[in-house]
Amino acid sequence: MRKAGTKSLVIDLRANGGGNDEMWIEGVLPYFATKRYRWASKYRKRVVVADPSKHEAVGDIVDGEVETWVSPQPDNPLRFAGKVYVLVGGATYSSAIVFSNVVQDFAFGTIAGQGASVRSATTGGARRTTLPNSGLIVVAPRFVLTRPSGAMKPVLFTPDIEVRDLSQLLEVIAPH
Repeated sequence: MRKAGTKSLVIDLRANGGGNDEMWIEGVLPYFATKRYRWASKYRKRVVVADPSKHEAVGDIVDGEVETWVSPQPDNPLRFAGKVYVLVGGATYSSAIVFSNVVQDFAFGTIAGQGASVRSATTGGARRTTLPNSGLIVVAPRFVLTRPSGAMKPVLFTPDIEVRDLSQLLEVIAPH
């Protein structure tokens, strides 16, 4: 990218339903994060495995603060110094929203796309349970994360720039 003179990077998350946070914490942000960051400010979790050392029993609801911070890698030889845009849409969910919150809250890039389709306080750790009498399958999150800034509003994830699609974003980035 450096050799090609790339000045803008678009990370397209419109069809990204999430995954493991390690993928973007270790595989994406080291290349453009400019300051320390955390992926959330607070959490609320349902305990599914007892931890007597923390006085947690199965079924407990526990609130806490995310105290782990990740440091930038300014000496990374593959560091990208251009403008970063993250493109989001109606199918952006879970870890992809956590990543987008980090990029937005720490000003690592500009979020573009369609918003108001998912909460900015995202959920995760979905657990499947089959109800014994009806046989219905219930899927429920095990935890809720509050975005890194701690902001509770807007409730729905809101891009910095509203665009319909990639072609409209490209017009914004490099107008004719």
